[in-house]
Amino acid sequence: EIGMLTALENFEMGLNFMNGTLPSEIGSMTKLVRLELYKNHLGGTLPVELGSLSNLEVLSLYENLIETDINSGFEGDIPEAFGGLTNIKEIDLFFNQLGPKIGDIFSQIQSL
Repeated sequence: EIGMLTALENFEMGLNFMNGTLPSEIGSMTKLVRLELYKNHLGGTLPVELGSLSNLEVLSLYENLIETDINSGFEGDIPEAFGGLTNIKEIDLFFNQLGPKIGDIFSQIQSL
């Protein structure tokens, strides 16, 4: 199970034709600095648990099938919990199926 990789700092699996959804257990990988799963076939919604990765600097999920959770109650299409990504420097979410709103969750992150 991916959540058991708690000491992992870099998880780079772009261009691997992976499908399925992003598991919420990724939130247990608290030492992650880079999470790169671009150009796969990952679908579903962005798990709010990603917001607990306070060491994360790079989040690269572009060219997947990630979509907006219309039942989430979030103001934007990215979970409010992403405000917990206090060290984030780069977020790549383009070419997914997210809506146009991002809310104001990133306005308080000084590393951006």
